[in-house]
This record gives sequence, structure tokens and C-alpha cells, in this order.
Amino acid sequence: LMSLSSLNTWYKKLTQFTYQFRAIVSDGAGNSAFTKAVPVVVDHIAPSFSTSAVTLSATENSTDAFYTTSVTDSLSGEINYTLAGTDAGLFSLSSSGKSVSIAVLPTLDYETHTSAYHVNLVAKDLAGNSTSQALTINPLNGDDLGTIGIFGNGTHDGSQTVLYGRNVNVGNFVDPDLPGANVQSIGTFNWQVTDVNGNWVALNVSNSLYNSYYIGSYVNGQTTLGRNIRLELSYSDDFGLHTIYSQALLVVSTP
Repeated sequence: LMSLSSLNTWYKKLTQFTYQFRAIVSDGAGNSAFTKAVPVVVDHIAPSFSTSAVTLSATENSTDAFYTTSVTDSLSGEINYTLAGTDAGLFSLSSSGKSVSIAVLPTLDYETHTSAYHVNLVAKDLAGNSTSQALTINPLNGDDLGTIGIFGNGTHDGSQTVLYGRNVNVGNFVDPDLPGANVQSIGTFNWQVTDVNGNWVALNVSNSLYNSYYIGSYVNGQTTLGRNIRLELSYSDDFGLHTIYSQALLVVSTP
């Protein structure tokens, strides 16, 4: 028998195992009884990865897990996983039991950071024992859609409107994948306007890409005043064929 005050020190001398504990209670008349037995897990050993470090590759813009692993832990059951380190915020993890999977978050960008990321995968068991695995993650180039801008009134003032009777101008086409993925061709581009139901319809005009388009009050029978106008552009790069759209500008009669 031992006192409750000495139990906290005594259990540390036990080997790793699941023990059954119960207490005996007695009164001044000599009557005694045992409490219900309570299982106590004594666990001094941290979870273990198969290797302390691993080098991986992860593609930007992919939501699929690029790494799945697990630990061995004899007694404590479910494992709590976390990511640590300067680059930990660029990745997400999901776990079940002793297994864990890691995926890329949208904030990881190959074009602005081509060198390796460094993250620690930390595994902690229910007894509080923990261990970590050092991950070196090399980013791979994924497909980023290009952008094309339009602006009105002859300026780049960021206005969300354009005057009818004026030109709407085309800004530069930018493909974020460059120079990793060369633009192979710039294909069709079309001006579009919203109809009375708010659906986009083609204006069927042929135009030079880096040019401007004159907005009349009617185009191909479509009223432009009070409608939105945008540019549709198709292009292909090493990742394939893409169709993108500019921002929409509202056609107004006065500035």
C-alpha cells in the first residue's frame, strides 16, 4: 500500500504497461473496502517515425496529399500531429489514428519561391510524449491561370466603369507560369456583354489583342448602357489550353 501523495513519484519507476489501480478505504472501527479498479497507462516512450528525416516534392495548386505516413506507438492509441517551423503555415494536415497526410495550401507559390521548404512534423501521444520528423519539401511548378485586364476612359485608374461612346482598352496579358511554362500560342479573344438576364453573350467583334474597343450604345443589337462588358481570351502553354476572363466593367453614360 502507498499514500496518494507518494503515487506521483512511484509510478515513474514502473515499466511501460497498463496497470490496474484500486484504493482501500477504512474507518476507525476497522471496517474497510476496496474502490473500483482503475486502469492507468504508464507510457514513457515517444512515438516513432520510420525515419527522422525525409525529402519530398509538392506541386503548387494541388489539393491532393503529397505525403502520408504513420508512427508506431505501443500504448497510447491516437496520435496528435502538428506542423512546426517557419514554413509550416504553407501546408495542411489531416490525421486519423496513427496516420497523417500533408497537403499544400494555396499560399504556396512556386514562381516566388523555388527553393526547398523546411517543416517539422510533430507526433505526440496521449501521455504527452512527442517526437518529430524533419521534412524537406521541394516545390514543383503547377498550373497558374493567366490574367488579362481591361480599363476605360483612357487611363489605368482602376475605375470599375467605362463610358459608352469611348474606348475600352486592353491591358497586358500575364501568365504567372512564365518562364517555367512557355506560352505556345494566344488564340481567340472575344468581347462579351451581359444581356437583360445577366448572361454573358459574345459581341462578335474581331480585334487586335493589345488594342482597344469602341463601345457604342448598341453593338450587334445589344444595348450596352447599364450592362457589363468583359474580354474572353484563350491561350495555351505547357500545361494546356486555357480560357480566362478580364474583370467586368459597367458601361455608363456619364463619368
